[in-house]
Amino acid sequence: MDKNIWIKEIMSLKISNLIHKDISKILILIYIIQSESINKSIKISEISRFLYRFYIDNPNIAETNNNVIVRNIKKYISEDLLQITKLGLYDWKNDFPNGCLNFNENEVLVNISNVDDTVYSSSWMIAKILYKKATNQDYNYEPYIKEVCDITNYDLDHINDTRIKNRVLEDMNYCCCCDSIDELFIINLSDNIKEILNPYNYITVCKEHYDLFKNGYYKFNENGQIIILKSHNLLNPKMHIALKIIKKRREAYKN
Repeated sequence: MDKNIWIKEIMSLKISNLIHKDISKILILIYIIQSESINKSIKISEISRFLYRFYIDNPNIAETNNNVIVRNIKKYISEDLLQITKLGLYDWKNDFPNGCLNFNENEVLVNISNVDDTVYSSSWMIAKILYKKATNQDYNYEPYIKEVCDITNYDLDHINDTRIKNRVLEDMNYCCCCDSIDELFIINLSDNIKEILNPYNYITVCKEHYDLFKNGYYKFNENGQIIILKSHNLLNPKMHIALKIIKKRREAYKN
């Protein structure tokens, strides 16, 4: 496809005038541009993770979405946004059926034959206009954990007020001790200060088990088994972190 078709395509993306709306197709466009992924296959799971991070880091935008999952994003994980991402892609195709954007069940591809720097610059300008039209705000989001650079100790109350918590919630949405999904907090597995900004060094727990952890009642070993340091009726030696979570963290440390 020619680059002029692409510009016409993204300029054709329709934005609802309703207060509650889904802006996922605009975020998909932003992801494609920012990652410079034209003529490259993009996994839908990567896009849905970006959408998850945007919504959980921008609760004022998430609460205006017409989808209950997005409005309650902290109760869900990034995989739960796969269908929302696909709906955004279908919505895009409804606006411009025969354009440069194509996708299947797992991947997205924007195919443009004559890409140059002007394609990205023009696309970025249009994306920002569409975003402003949809939200009445300028787009200035960066998904980095930028507000935690000054953290030098495991002050969990402070850490739970940063985006580190949001990054842990991407893959965990229940208490590792009792499976509760209400009012989750994060606790650290390692006390190594080098891991303080590593989301894979944390797991989610409910308020009661969060308070017990802070007061030194228990911790977890490297295999995910609980080590009870002080007896309490909310703790038992059978508690453990799910094996799939432990495996994911081990793989992350290897990489």
